[in-house]
Amino acid sequence: METNEARDVVRTSRMWGIRTGTLAVLVLASSLVSGALSGSAAAKSGKKTPRGDLVYDACIEVHAKSIGEAMLPIVCRVMADDCMKNPGGDGCKNKLRPLDEGMKASGSSMLFAAAHAGRMDIVKTMVGIGSDPNGAVATGWTPLLIAAAEGHEETVAALLEIGADPNVKNQLGRTALMFASSKGFTAIVTDLLVRGADPNAVPTDDEGWTALMVAARAGHVATVKALLKSNARVGLSDKSGNTALALAEAEGHSNVARVLRGQGQEP
Repeated sequence: METNEARDVVRTSRMWGIRTGTLAVLVLASSLVSGALSGSAAAKSGKKTPRGDLVYDACIEVHAKSIGEAMLPIVCRVMADDCMKNPGGDGCKNKLRPLDEGMKASGSSMLFAAAHAGRMDIVKTMVGIGSDPNGAVATGWTPLLIAAAEGHEETVAALLEIGADPNVKNQLGRTALMFASSKGFTAIVTDLLVRGADPNAVPTDDEGWTALMVAARAGHVATVKALLKSNARVGLSDKSGNTALALAEAEGHSNVARVLRGQGQEP
């Protein structure tokens, strides 16, 4: 007579395309390790779990109500392992699709999460199965915006290569170039500029700081120089009438101020 756990193994393996034997072994190993004892010696043995892995965490969140509590971490571990070993394989793709659907229902997406985490492999896989590289999540952010803000150089390059708009804006009119410039991610700034990012775009927020202004205000000399080489306008003023030079001087960034003075002020 089948136990509830055995039926759960069969049902779950069919649902997610995981071999029943493999899943059964994982269930047994998991039960032996945990021993159903919270805080046991085995639980404290230092064995690493995939917590913190993009796919694992997304799986836990999306399938918390559709998979039994005992099976959930096991199924998610298999998913994470599959996508770590072969992110472009059919097995991983088939597992990511339902995760993406679940994440979109809550206002996010797997592509956005991958860009946020700097998982270039998953970014490429998601675009390969039809995700829009310019698709915004509920907050108005796109994958390129978050990748640039987090400093993920390779992910930004991959997104630009597969069609991400370098001038896409969030709900406040801020661009990827502005986020990268504010943090001094000069390599990303250069890549965006080469791909056609507008160095003189003005956001619709309360400050109106351009990419040059935020770089100058933060004291990022190399970034300021990169922007100037791409014709960033020194004489533009923010909504309070401050230029990039004024913002740099107010923050005490003498090296940046020197570079900007060398460019002169536009009328």
